[in-house]
Order: sequence, then structure tokens, then C-alpha cells
Amino acid sequence: MAECRELAGFLERSLATLRRTTPAHHRALGRICDGLHVQVSTPDESFGVGVRAGSWRIGVTSATPEDGARVVWVETTRATVVELLRGTTTALRCLRDGTLRVRGPSSALPGLDEALRWYAHGVLRCPEHPSLFEEFTRGDDHDARQLLT
Repeated sequence: MAECRELAGFLERSLATLRRTTPAHHRALGRICDGLHVQVSTPDESFGVGVRAGSWRIGVTSATPEDGARVVWVETTRATVVELLRGTTTALRCLRDGTLRVRGPSSALPGLDEALRWYAHGVLRCPEHPSLFEEFTRGDDHDARQLLT
């Protein structure tokens, strides 16, 4: 499993915790995201997240629409991700202020929004999640909000 200090590793471990603790949320998330590929880029990291038939793939692979996947590209900063996970900001606010950029087919965006809600509701019920989040954010300067350039 990947290092939890990296966003990809945190997401991988978080989804594994969700699968064990709240399997209904994990299944709903897999159903909503089936056939979706999200290519995530931060200044420090770039990775892909995809799911096919309930099997999650998180790593450096990327997908293209030619692969048959609905592809969404997300560009943000680590600080923005932390704020989103803490609930101190919203995706809409981040889209408006430029700290989150999303592009892809309009048909994929409602599913992405629904998936984020299922994920958030699921991890709130996971007793292990606060310690994972603490490990992910340990040593971060939480007051340093970065804007995308």
C-alpha cells in the first residue's frame, strides 16, 4: 500500500477502510464511479483513480476517452484537498476561487459530485479515518493556502 503522506496513498488507504467499515458506502461509490477515471494533479503529485466492476485502481496510470472511460481531470493543491476534507471549504468555492480546476465531459461531473458525497458520508462513519487523516496532514502548514498558477 502507498505512503499515507501522499494523496494517492491516503485515498487508497481511505477506500480500503471504507470497504471494511461501511461496505454499503463503498459499493455505492463503486457503482457511481464505475467506468470513470479521474486524473488528479497537484504541484507535488499526479495519479489516476479509476474503477471498473467494483475494482479500484489508484496509481500513475492515466486513461483517455479512447479507452472507453469517462475521463475527468482535476487540478488542485494539497492545501485545498486538506480544506475540502476538513469541511472548511466547498468544492464550489474552490472552483470559483481557482484553487480547484475540473475538466471533462459534462456527463461525468454529476457522478463525481455524487461520489464525493458518498465518500464523505462513509468516512464520517469510519473510526479509523481520523488517524488516517492525521497521518496524511502531519507536518503540513495548514494556514498556507496555495493558488494554482
